[in-house]
Amino acid sequence: MTSPGPTPRVSIAMPVRNGGEYFRLALASALAQTYPGIEILVVDDGSADPQEVAGTVAAFGSPKVRLFQQPNGGVASALNTALRHMEGDFFCWLSHDDLYEPHKIEAQLAFHTALARPDAALCSGYSLIGPSGNLIREVELDPAPLRRAPLLALMTGYINGCTVMIPAEVMRACGPFDTRLRYTQDYEMWNRVVRVTDFFLQPERLVRYRIHPGQESHLPAATQESNRLWMDLVDARSAVERTQLFGSTRQFFTAMARHLGHTPYRQAALYAAERAAAAVEDTLVSVVVTGIDSADLESRGIEGLLRQTHRRLDVIIAAEETGSASREFHDFLLDPRVRCIAGGRNRVLDAAKGEYIVFADARQVWASDRITQQVDAMQEAGVVASHASPVADPSRPRLYPAILDRPLVTTTGAMIHRSLVAAGHRFPPGPASDWLFWIGIAASCDILAVDLPPAAPAGPPSEEEAAQVAAFVVADPLHSRRAGSTAARPELNEATRIGEPAREPLQHCNSRTIMLEQPDLEGRRFAAPDGSGIWLVLLSERRHIVDQDVYDGLFADTNGIAVDEAAMNLPVGPPLGPGTGLIRADGDHAIYLLAVDPGGMAIRHWFTSEEAFRRLKFDWRKVYGVADDVVAQIERGAPLT
Repeated sequence: MTSPGPTPRVSIAMPVRNGGEYFRLALASALAQTYPGIEILVVDDGSADPQEVAGTVAAFGSPKVRLFQQPNGGVASALNTALRHMEGDFFCWLSHDDLYEPHKIEAQLAFHTALARPDAALCSGYSLIGPSGNLIREVELDPAPLRRAPLLALMTGYINGCTVMIPAEVMRACGPFDTRLRYTQDYEMWNRVVRVTDFFLQPERLVRYRIHPGQESHLPAATQESNRLWMDLVDARSAVERTQLFGSTRQFFTAMARHLGHTPYRQAALYAAERAAAAVEDTLVSVVVTGIDSADLESRGIEGLLRQTHRRLDVIIAAEETGSASREFHDFLLDPRVRCIAGGRNRVLDAAKGEYIVFADARQVWASDRITQQVDAMQEAGVVASHASPVADPSRPRLYPAILDRPLVTTTGAMIHRSLVAAGHRFPPGPASDWLFWIGIAASCDILAVDLPPAAPAGPPSEEEAAQVAAFVVADPLHSRRAGSTAARPELNEATRIGEPAREPLQHCNSRTIMLEQPDLEGRRFAAPDGSGIWLVLLSERRHIVDQDVYDGLFADTNGIAVDEAAMNLPVGPPLGPGTGLIRADGDHAIYLLAVDPGGMAIRHWFTSEEAFRRLKFDWRKVYGVADDVVAQIERGAPLT
C-alpha cells in the first residue's frame, strides 16, 4: 500500500435523511475541523424535503462540501455513493445527528503517521450526548487488550462508525457496503476490513455520539438484524483467531456470550453460550500415529483410537512404506476418519485438519475417553499445548528454561493447538528433534500437564541429543542467557506487600526469572555514551526508553541520569515503547509495570513491595487503574522485587 503524501486529503462521508437541525450542527462540526485538507460528501438519501438539505449546504457556502441527492436506499447505499465520488486519501464517516470534535481529523492523522502503518485503520474514543447535546457520559476504551489482539476492536464492539479513519485504498478493496443491511452495514464492513488490516484504537474522545428517540437503531428490526450479524461475526472467526483472542474456542464463545449478554442482542448471546457448551464435542482432533509397521501391524493402539468417545477425529497414520502393507493395515484405511501420509511428521503437521493435534503410538492402548479429557483440560485452561503426566501439577505449567537442561515432554500423548503450527513450529532434523521441538514451544507459551499416563516418562538424553541441544543453546543468545536459571519468588512479609495478584489463567504467563549479575545497577536510568538515548536497567537487562512520552509516563524527572559505561555491558532487552506505563488492578490492587515493545507486545511485571517500586524511582502519580479482566489478558513477566 502506498503512503499518502505529506498533506493527505481526508474525505468525510455524510449520509443524511430528514436530518433537520441535527444535520446543520453535524455539518458545522465537520467544517470546523482544524485540519484544512478535507472534503465533505453530503449524500441526501431521499429526504422528504430535499430543498431543505440543499439549502443547509448552500447556507454554509463552503467549497469543501459536495452534495449528492438520490432516492432512499439506506445508509449503505448513501455511503457507497460517497465512496464512488471521494477523492481523499482517507475515508471518514459522520452521521447527520452526531458531532466531530474540532481536532478530530488532525489528531487522527498525527496518530496514523506515528503508527508507521500505511494500511492501519483507526477508531477512537467518543462521548454520548442527549437530544439537546447534553453530556450523558464519556465512553472509556482501553487500548491495552488491542495491542495483544487487534481483532478485539471488532469483537468487543469498540468501533463506533463515526470515529473511524480508514485508508481509501482499504475501503475500495473491501467495499462496497452491503445494501441488503439496513442497520448493521457498518460492522459487516469492518469484518471485511479486519481481513486485510488491523484496527488501532486512539483512546482520545474525538466524536460526540447523539442518543435520541428518532434513531432507527432502537427499532425491533434493528435488534433482529444485529442478532444475525453477531452470530455471523462469532462464526466467522477461525480456530486460530478464537485461540489468539481468548486462549481456546470454549473461552472465546464464553467471552462472547458474556459480552453480548450486556447488550440487547440476547439471541446472539444464547447462541454463543450454546457454542461454548458444545466446544469440546464439536472440535476436530487430528491424531498423528507413529510406530507403524504396515507389514506387521500392531493393531490394538489404532483400534483403541477408533473407539474414542470423542467422535470428531482425523487419524493420520505416518508410514513411510506401504507397498507391502498387510490386509489389516488396508482395512484400517477403509475407515473414513483414517488417512495415511508419508514424508515425516512435519508433512503430517501441515496436512492435519484438526483444531488440536495429538501424537499417538500404535503400540500404546489409550483409555476410550483420553482425547476428550485432554481437549477439555486445554479448552478450560485456555492453553495451546499440553503433555501427559501422571503427576500433573497445574500450578507449574512453565517448563522454560528448565527444559533447556533436560527433556521434560514426551511427544507421545502430547497435544498442541494448530495455532502453533501456523506460527511455524516444526520438528528440526537431528537426534534431538523432539527435544528441540518442545523447547521452541515452551519458550513461547505454557505447556499444561494433564493427569494422563504417557507412553514413558521423558528419560535422560543421549550424548548425541545433549550435544545437539547444547550447540543450539550456545548459538542463540536468548536461550544461552537462560540455560541453568531457576524460577523462585521470594516470600514477603505481609506488611510490605503492595497487593498480590489473584490466581489467573495459566495461558497468560510469560514469566522470566534472571539472576542479577550486577545488583547495584538494577533500576538505574542512564544515558548511553554513544548518544543512543536513555536506558533503564530492568531484570538485569538494559531497556531502551524509545521517546520522551514513554519516559514521562514512568518518571517524575530526569534527576540522577548520567552516562554509564558499566551498564552498557548488560545484555539488551526489548525496548520500552508507546503504551508502557504503571497500572493498578482494580480488584486486588496489585501494581504492575506494563512493558510494551514497539511491536505492541505487552508484558506486566508485578511490584512485590513498595520498596521495589521506590528503588526503580517510578512516579506514584503515574499509576492508573485498569479493570481486572483486562489485566488478566496481559501476559505476566518476572516479578520486580
